[in-house]
Parts: sequence; C-alpha cells; structure tokens
Amino acid sequence: MNTYTTKPKAASNASKLLHPPYAARFLSWLLLLGLLITPGVLSVLPWQQNFYASGRMIAFDPEQRQQDIEAPVDGRISKWYVTENQRVKAGQRLVSIQDPDPDILSRLAEQKRAIMGRQTAARERETSFKAQVEALKRSKQQALDAAANRVQVARETLRGATEAYGIATLQRKVAEVNFRMEKQMRAEGLTSQLVFVQAEATQLAREAEERRANNAVKAAQAGVDAADADREKIRNDADASIQSATASIQSAQAEAETAARELADLEIRISRQSTQEVVSPVDGNVFRIVANASSGGSFVKAGDRLMIITPEVTGEGKRVVELFVEGNDAPQLVEFYSQKLKTGSTIEARIQFEGYPAIQFVGWPSIAVGTFGGKVMAVDAHDDGKGKFRVLIEHDENDKAWPSDFALRQGSRAQGWLLLEKVSLGYELWRRFNAFPPVMADKDESPKKPTKVKVPK
Repeated sequence: MNTYTTKPKAASNASKLLHPPYAARFLSWLLLLGLLITPGVLSVLPWQQNFYASGRMIAFDPEQRQQDIEAPVDGRISKWYVTENQRVKAGQRLVSIQDPDPDILSRLAEQKRAIMGRQTAARERETSFKAQVEALKRSKQQALDAAANRVQVARETLRGATEAYGIATLQRKVAEVNFRMEKQMRAEGLTSQLVFVQAEATQLAREAEERRANNAVKAAQAGVDAADADREKIRNDADASIQSATASIQSAQAEAETAARELADLEIRISRQSTQEVVSPVDGNVFRIVANASSGGSFVKAGDRLMIITPEVTGEGKRVVELFVEGNDAPQLVEFYSQKLKTGSTIEARIQFEGYPAIQFVGWPSIAVGTFGGKVMAVDAHDDGKGKFRVLIEHDENDKAWPSDFALRQGSRAQGWLLLEKVSLGYELWRRFNAFPPVMADKDESPKKPTKVKVPK
C-alpha cells in the first residue's frame, strides 16, 4: 500500500513543475500581447517633431563682432596701454606707435611745402596761359578783320579790272567793224589811204588795250586769291597758337591736380604720423594681443594686426544663436519655415546654453525645464561645406530673457531644438532611419595660420 501511494504523489509534483499555474500563463500571454501591441500604438502616438542642432552665441550686427585693430602707420610700438581681457571704452588709448625717423614730421612738412609750391606754380601758369589764349583770340580777330579788308579791296580791284576789260573788248569789236568797213571802202576807192591806215591803227590799239585789260583782270584775280590765302593762313596760325596755349593750360591743370592729390595723400600721412596713438573704435574687451608685446619696440607695418577686440553686445535683439542643422533635416525645415513666413510667423525653438542645466523632453517641449525661448530669424541658402545648414535663432520676446551678455558671451556654446509640426511617432522614426550618412570634412582643409608680425633683424 505504501508503495502504490508514493508513486502517484511524485508524478503529481512533476506535473506541477511542467505545467505553470494559470495566473503565470495569463501574465506571460499578457506581456507578449503588450510587446506586440506597444510598437503599433506608439507608432500612431502624436509626436512634436523637432530638429536638434548645436552651435554658439554670436552678435548679429557685424559691427559688434570681433574686430581687428591694425597699425595705421609703419613704426615701432613704444607703449601698450591695455592688456588682454581688459574692458575698454570707445576712444580709449590702446597702443602708441613711434616712427623710426624722429624727423619724419619735419621732412613731411618740407615735402608739403614743395608740393604746395608746385601746385601754386602750376596754377599761375594756368592763369598766364588763359590770359595768353584771350590775347591770341583778340589778335586773331583783329588780323582776320584786316585780312578781310584786304580781300575786299582785292575783290573791288578785280571788279574794276573786269569792267575795264569788258569796255576794252567792246572797243576792240567796234574798231574791227570800222576797219573792215574802211578796208572794203578802200578797195572800192571810196575812202583815202590815210583814213584806212588810221582805222587799222585804231584796231591794233584797241586789241592792245584789251590784252592789257585782260592781264589786269588776271592780276586782280591773283590778288583776290592771295588775300584769301593770307586770311586762311592768319586763321590757321592763330588757331595753332591758341591750341598750343590751351594744351599748356591743360598741362598746367593736370600738374596742379597731381600736386593736389599728392598733397591730400601727404596730409593724410602727416595726420597719421601726428596721431600715432591707436584708440579703441568700440566699447568691448581686449580679446587677444597679436603683436609681440613682450619685446618692447617691436616693428610693425601699416595694416599689421595689433590686437583683437570683442565689442559689447547690448540688447536681446542684437544677440543670436547660430545652430547647424543636419542636411537630412534641412529640406523639411526650410519648407516649414517658408510656410510660417507666409502666415507672418516663424519657427519656435528651445535653447540650452552651456553652463545652464536644463532638461529637454524630446517630443514634449511643454514639460522642458531650464531652456530658453527663441525663434528662427534666418536659414542660410548654402551649407557650410560639411552638409550642415546654419540657422540663426533670436530671442523670443514672449519668453523669459536670455542670460546677460556679461555672463553669456560671444562664442558660448549652445544647443537647441527647433519645434515643427506634430506628426506620428512612426513617421518620425521612418524619417530618421532614412537619413543620409554624415558628410566628413575634406582632408586637405587646414586651419589658416595667424598673421605674423615681422621683427627687423
């Protein structure tokens, strides 16, 4: 009996081990069902689409960005009035530069006097040549008037000679007719030999007078031509003299203008040499002294960089955050931004600044803590060469103020989330899974070397 009773109990225990209780099986099926349903449910849940980007704080106004202070003249640095990280005011002295030549100002003054003398002489020559031109014009007119009178006299002489020639021709024709009549009458014996001879002599005399009158006409015509030629010669000679004097005027004017330009350049140089103290153009901080300040008297050339000043940025509207968005996010960002602009609004953003702790719940910005409000003010039209696009974020006046510019300076790192439309979580995951690979920087890109200040050996 004991043997038969023990065996069924052992079998029952084994059966319990192989078949878990109903509650455990139900819980297992419930968990499995939850795992299968959860992805589907999550894929249709609403999701605040946002693009993450990182960047830094900058000044939107170019005049409030870092500025290079350059040497206005060649010379040696005689004294520094500031040090790095020192706050300066506009107009405050920064450094003094001394010219290597102590007599440079006196030499420049002598050069200025010489140029002014050249300019004065050129102006005087210009005035003299202008007076000469006026005198030549008056002389030309007088000479042309006299030549015109001579031409008129020659033409009157020609007119008289022409009339005399006409009379002589008429008399010669009358004498010819009379001679033919006398000749015929002599042949018929109607007139004497003496009358015939007189008629012949009269004809010869009239022919001689006609030839003399014709020669007089030719001489008078030659006189008219000579008078006309003389008048043209007078005009041409006078015009040549006037043109020569005018060219001299232009030459004097050009020389005077050249002297004026040289004088202006020299005055600028004198002004720079006279004010050899470099002053700060803006309120700000001395970020870096580039020139070799440790070795006093270092030589610099005009245009060499002496230091870098970071201007103070005042007002929330003049500080912006530049964020660099991935290329996969740029098309949708630009499209959504253009739609917002058409409606008179823009894209909102949440910004976290380095040094300010914050918690940002991606997809649910309403429960974020420690972030600052912003809005998109511009998106670059071209990438930065690495497949990223720059987005400028300005302060949202409806949100709390950003940290002060004293605490949050230019170059401070920041990260932000650009808030777009509400989409399903499944769509957002699908978009991210289809992203392009990141673009790496070109290997041949190398940082530019800083400008070196040459020191004389």
